[in-house]
Amino acid sequence: MSLWIPESETTSTDNFGAFTPADVIFDFGGPRTFTLIALDGSLLLAHQCDEEDGQAGFLVTPVTADRIRHLKAGDAGIYDTLNQEQLWYVVVGETERPRVAYRIAFGDVPAECLPDPTVTLKKTAAKSSPASGPVPDSPLALILKANGPRIGELSVPTSVVKATASGAYSSLKRIVDHLSRDSKWGTMSADWWKQFYDLPAHGFKAASFEIRFGWPTPREESAKATDDEEQSRQQIIQEISRMLEAGIKWCADPNPDTLPGVDREEGRVILEAIEALSPPQSGSYIEEFHVGGGLIRLSRPVVLTKATRKQIKLRLDSERSPTAEDILVAGVIEKVDRGLQQLTVRRVTQSVLLGKTSTSGGNKNGLFPEYEFAYEEEYSEQVLDALENESKVYLFGRSRPTGMYTLLQLLKPPSPQTKNPDNPPK
Repeated sequence: MSLWIPESETTSTDNFGAFTPADVIFDFGGPRTFTLIALDGSLLLAHQCDEEDGQAGFLVTPVTADRIRHLKAGDAGIYDTLNQEQLWYVVVGETERPRVAYRIAFGDVPAECLPDPTVTLKKTAAKSSPASGPVPDSPLALILKANGPRIGELSVPTSVVKATASGAYSSLKRIVDHLSRDSKWGTMSADWWKQFYDLPAHGFKAASFEIRFGWPTPREESAKATDDEEQSRQQIIQEISRMLEAGIKWCADPNPDTLPGVDREEGRVILEAIEALSPPQSGSYIEEFHVGGGLIRLSRPVVLTKATRKQIKLRLDSERSPTAEDILVAGVIEKVDRGLQQLTVRRVTQSVLLGKTSTSGGNKNGLFPEYEFAYEEEYSEQVLDALENESKVYLFGRSRPTGMYTLLQLLKPPSPQTKNPDNPPK
């Protein structure tokens, strides 16, 4: 979201001091709504409403301690609290100190800079109105922030950018693919469904890399949605929010005997979605992901770690069918979904169910059906290399309840030895 530039004249920033939070009311990767003590001793409320290129814009107004108590209890909203005669718009720079301040009128503040007037902190955590989305006062659907010792403001590895973006895409696509199989949504096109997982990126932030995603945006063909389509769209957003929240709650108090969701299939989908939002097991850059935004109906951010991913993997492994089998497949990778980290193997010449003495049967031409594998980030380079070169590879995998396999190892066949004319083969 770009910074708003008021038309009013600037005023001194001196009374705001160092702009140090006294009481943080809402936090995500840093204070977003908080109180601070002005140099003249007055209590102020600051609410972040926009951000761009390392600068953040705050609406600031005088407030009483009693009003803050009502605000925290959910008896008053941020919108009404900001609607005061004395109001400033303060831009804070990368040093977290005020750079410029404007004395403004509440009526001049753009609508996109204001929270929903009907929402309180209590409602933000529990509101679920299909007509207005999971968290109506949030301009962002999903915020994903990567933390790690080697991620800095001037040094963000490409792998971190990729993992952050693909984590959000993969997580939402798993849920959307599950929802799209339900006939109650009618015959919506693939392009229509894509709006729910291919979210618009509204901004990036370094110094612990962060991507901010906006709400689903209808594609051109569905821009003029009917009332029924719009109602379905809002209900699907609610379903996505419900499933993400169920998975996060399970991770906060994991029970190896239960799954989140309404049934086992949905439970597996939910855990796979949260797994995709967790840091990859391989690699040392990302230690944790902070997850927030309007789709996550919690008053504070959620932290997912490598331990979270491992925990989910163990639970999903325990869901494997008792008849699950390991398989060795020789063939060519012809299709890769980088977002979901899935691949399709075709032109299969060998398929061996390990532990059995016979090779599974091919057709009369000696070819086998195609196989689908899900793979972890650590295999991405090998997978894409094999896809580009159309080279034969060996894939070792383990069956999953969904019918595909989890890739455990990928090997290339040995290169043909160069013939030596002095020592011809016998």
